[in-house]
This record gives sequence, C-alpha cells and structure tokens, in this order.
Amino acid sequence: MEFDRLVGMKMCLSCVFSMTFIILFVLAVMMCIGKPTSAYHYDDPLYIANEWLHSKRGNGYGHLQTTTKLFSGYDYDDPLLYEKKVSEWLDVFNEEYQHIRHEAAKVNWDYNTNITVANAERVAQQGMRRAEWMLPWRQEAKKVELHRITDPYLRRQMAFIRRGSTRTIPALTRDIIRIHSKMQEIYNTGQVCVANGSCYNGEPQLSRLMQSSQDYNELLWAWKSWRDVVGPSLRPLYSRFLDLSNEEARILGYGDMGELWRHEIDADDLERKMDALFIEVKPLYMQLHAYVRYHLRKKYGDVISKRGPLPAHLLGNMWAQQWDSLYNFVIPYPKYKIPDVTTSLRRQKYTTHRMFKLAENFFLSIGLEPMTRQFWQRSILEKPKDKRKMSCHGSATNFFDGHDYRIRMCAETTEQDLYTIHHEMGHIEYFMAYRHLPILFQDGANSAFHEAIGETIHYSVLTPGHLQRIRLLNYTPVTYEMDINFLMKQALLKIPLFPFSLIMDKWRWAVFANKISKEDFNKGWWELRIKYQGVIPPIPRSEADFDPGAKYHIPDNTPYIRYYLSSFMQVQFHEALCKFQNGGQLLSLVHHCDIYGSKVAGAKLKEMLSLGSSQPWPAILEMLTGEREVTAKPLLRYYAPLHDWLIQENTRLGNYVGWEETEYEDESSDDDDDDMEHYNELNQSPLYSN
Repeated sequence: MEFDRLVGMKMCLSCVFSMTFIILFVLAVMMCIGKPTSAYHYDDPLYIANEWLHSKRGNGYGHLQTTTKLFSGYDYDDPLLYEKKVSEWLDVFNEEYQHIRHEAAKVNWDYNTNITVANAERVAQQGMRRAEWMLPWRQEAKKVELHRITDPYLRRQMAFIRRGSTRTIPALTRDIIRIHSKMQEIYNTGQVCVANGSCYNGEPQLSRLMQSSQDYNELLWAWKSWRDVVGPSLRPLYSRFLDLSNEEARILGYGDMGELWRHEIDADDLERKMDALFIEVKPLYMQLHAYVRYHLRKKYGDVISKRGPLPAHLLGNMWAQQWDSLYNFVIPYPKYKIPDVTTSLRRQKYTTHRMFKLAENFFLSIGLEPMTRQFWQRSILEKPKDKRKMSCHGSATNFFDGHDYRIRMCAETTEQDLYTIHHEMGHIEYFMAYRHLPILFQDGANSAFHEAIGETIHYSVLTPGHLQRIRLLNYTPVTYEMDINFLMKQALLKIPLFPFSLIMDKWRWAVFANKISKEDFNKGWWELRIKYQGVIPPIPRSEADFDPGAKYHIPDNTPYIRYYLSSFMQVQFHEALCKFQNGGQLLSLVHHCDIYGSKVAGAKLKEMLSLGSSQPWPAILEMLTGEREVTAKPLLRYYAPLHDWLIQENTRLGNYVGWEETEYEDESSDDDDDDMEHYNELNQSPLYSN
C-alpha cells in the first residue's frame, strides 16, 4: 500500500482514480426529476448535451453520435427484436464510452505527472464534458423495461447505465471538480522547508524519514511540520467540498455521500459487517499493540505510558498505519534475524527498472501476461529530474485502449518499494485480464478486489523461501524462531492497517452524516484514533489543524473501506490459491506458501480477474474461495502461531493488553504551554537547519 507503500498505492479502478473518483461520481450523481431547492442554475440537459456534442466535432469527439435514441419511431412488441435493439444500442454506447474513459485517463495522467493550473483546468473541463455526454444515454436507458431483457449480461450493462439521474447542475459539477483539484494540488506539492533552504515533500521524502529515523525530536518535527503544511490549507476547502458532495448525493437519492460510498461495495448493512470483522481481528491487534508499547517504553522511557495509547509519531510511519519499520528493535528472537532485503537489493546493484522486471517475472511464472511495450515506454517509475511538480503517490492507470497501461511512482531501491511495485503491477494484470469485456465491465468486481490482487502476490513474495529463490536472501533452514520473526514482521506491516483503514471511513461517514460537525473535525478524528487504534497525537492539537488531511486519500477523496476489506480478502485469495497449487489442500502452513511458478494457481486467479465487474462480487469471490462473504478466518489462521506467542510473551512480561483511553487534548489549554515551547525550540534546532 501504503498501502502507501504497499496497499495504498493503488489507485485507479476505472482509469485513474486519483482525479477521476469525482468524475465517476459526477456521472452517477445527476439531478433527479423535479426541482430541488438549490442556488445553482438548471440548464436543460438535452440542450447541454447536444450543444456540446456539436461543438466537439473537429476536437477529438467528432465521431460521437448526436442522438442516443433507442426506440424512436418503433414499437418493439417482439421480445427477440426488443433485446436485439438493446444489444445494438449497448454496442454503440460501449464504443463511445471507451473513447470517453480513454480521454479521462489521459488528462488525469497529464495532470498527476505535471501539476499545473492549465492541466488542472483540462481535468475539470473533461469532467464536465463527460458528465454532459452521459445525460442523453442515461435518459434513454431509463426508458428500457429491464424485465423484458432475458440476457443477464445485457441487463446488467443497462442497469449500470441507468444508475444516477437524468439531469445535471453544471455549476455544482464544476465547483466539485475544481475544489477537488485544488485539494490534490495542496497535498501533492506541499513542502516543509528548513533554515538552510532545503525543502521536503510529504511523499516520499518525509514519509521515508519517518520510516528510517528513531530520533524522538526529529520524528516529532517531521510529523507536525507535514500537518502544518497541508492541514490548515485543506480544512476550508474540505468543508466546502463536503457540502457540495452531500448536495449531489441527495440529488441522487442518497442521504449523504457516505451512503453512496457504501452502496458501491454492494453489501447489505456494510458498517455492521465491518465492525464484526474488526471484532474478530481486534484481539490479535491488541496483543501486538501491548508488545510494541513495551519495546517503545524500553527505547524512549516514560514518555510512553505503561497502559495508555501510543504516540503517533513513534510507529515508523507518517500515519501510524504500518509499523514494520519498528521490526529491528521489537524482533522476538534477535539471534534469528531475517536479513534486510533493502541491503541485499543495493548490494546486488538493483535498479528501479530491474525491480519492475523482477515483479513482472512473478506474474509471468504463474501464467499471467507480460507488461506491454507501452507500459515500459510511458510509465514513470522514478521521480523525474526536471523541476515539474507531480504526484509521487504510487498509482496504476488503465488507458482503455487494450495496450496502454502505466504505473506512476517515485520508486527507490528499497524493500517497501519492491512490494509496492508488485501491488501496482497487480492492478495492471487486472486491467489486462478484463480488457476483452464491454467497457462497462472493465472494473474490479468491487473496489476492494482491485486492491487485493497485488497484495495477494505480496504474501508469496514476502516469504523467506521466495526471497531465497530470487537470491535476495541466503538459504537458511526454517526454525520456529525464524517463523515467529517472519510473522512478526508481517504483522507489523499488515495488522495496524485494520483499525486505521476502518477509522478513515468511519470518520468520513460521520462527517458526511454530520455526526461529527465541521467544528469538531480534528476532535472527532482523534477520538476515533484513540478508541480503535490506541494512538494519540504526540502534542496537543486544535481545530485550527486538520490532521485527516495529512493522508493522501482525504484530499484525493478516495474511499478507504476498500483497503479494509482488501486486507481480509488478500489472505482469503492467498489461502485459496495455495490450495489450488497443491490439488485442493494445504501441504504446509499457509505463511510458508509461495505460488511462484504455479500455472494452476495462476489460471484460477486469471479466471477470476477476467470477469471484471460482469457478475456480482459475491459470485466472483465464491468462484475462487468457495465463500460468498469476506471472512477473517484465513487471516486468523495465518497469524495463529504469532498470536499464541504474543499472548505468552505479554503474560511473561506482565504487559497490560489494551489501553486506557485518554481524552482528546485541545491545544488551547493553559497546561499545554510547555509542550508548545518545547516544539518551538525544536523547530529552531540546528538539527533541522543543516
């Protein structure tokens, strides 16, 4: 992500999600029949669409039809003729929609690789054009009697088009797109500058410092400085964006934007199911939390409470969502330490390009497809040496033309970037597997599926056996102590993400529903962090801050529940593929399994990927795993040896399991003067001006 390094990095389900979530949303969120109260001017949608289509002739859209009529002048009583007409109409729609999605991918790629005002305006214009183009198609689709279509494939396509309303509000659409673009710009171009004139981006520079440093004061400086740079600027924009997004959601018939997001997952009672999954994994997380707190106290002393939450800046990650950077000083058996992969990569003089080829080799070994010529020619794999501003947050992009797929990433020769590369390439394999489908079905079964694919491969790549196979580790016999060390490293990487990813959207769902008011943005954020993750800010915060905005997916407006679900699904997928590899049963512990070279496992994976979104996701999940629900059971089986060890070790050490919740501290309190004086001295320290 993430996720940011491994999971998070994903972005782009239906072309380039980094800018296009809003564009995709705009397609769906149109004005319902009837006039709601609004300050916006309502233009006639058919007039808008037809005028735009006429104006685009000679500007790359000249081939698009000015009519979308399906039944004009005809009465199709014959059911076979009716269905034939629907099929022909869908053929035309898919052909034109493919062109529209290609254009969206192109302008978003241009913007994210060269952030300028002009490129941002092109994104806004394309989003408006795309929404306007969709109007007459949707209007005509809503006339179709779905019950008369016997072919489920055709019926599902038509149902996709019918989603949303048949009218639009151009001014509202334009404002949403432009505010979204401005929030992205603030995050992607934000820099922390020090006395000597040096400046550092949040990603990757400050986030890498958070991974590598163990200096308490340096970590505090980086943590607070990044939030000072982006938070106050984002807060008023996000507040306005919230209002506009909710207005569009209500127009569509949803109570708020959060309800619309939950609808995308297409699961009844989603929030209750998310809570139930967390209840299952929480005991493991609490044991890990207690064990890490013990070692942080050994290192940093009494600044770490013996029974309280953990300071967010000491967990080896800018957002405290992955703790694997702490591995070297919390390792259970230091004498059985697994060699560092980053050191091996650099000793063997791996380049970024070679790391990408190594990842491609894994996918080829299981029978998936090679990266295309356009991928190698047009991807940006390292940060460009010119002065352009670009987004370094890893992302995969589908250009919807059957051969142009790209990754955007500022990769370096590190272990975490090697895994991120596998994650992003998993998106590309998904794109290629469903490229034969109608454009309406060229998406993941749901957004969580897309995030799970690269992470499923990640579970094989991480194994010591695989790292030995690709000569990044020397051969060492597996012992119990090595097993526990390996599972500890995995758990530090994966398990803290469960509460964090849940919090990300619990906060936004509450904000959208006004259960957390605009006046309490930060208070609500930290109350959730304390409750679910046992993490506190290292210094008092206030409502002048906007700490959620320090995370990419907030200004990017990307729903995060997909990562939460993906974290369960990837272990479901991994366990299922390991069984297919071995004739339907596990021949060893699942955390030893490496599916490299298994054409049988690869064929089952490709079968699932090739379905795109052409079937409901529970049916696609069942095809691979035999289950129609996301479950925590495979994950708990995977980590069972470590969980047992943690229980015994925390008992032996007398560690308190859990945390005593503390109240959120507001910076305005008189008692906080000493904390702020310390920080102000720190910010002037020569340590940060060299």
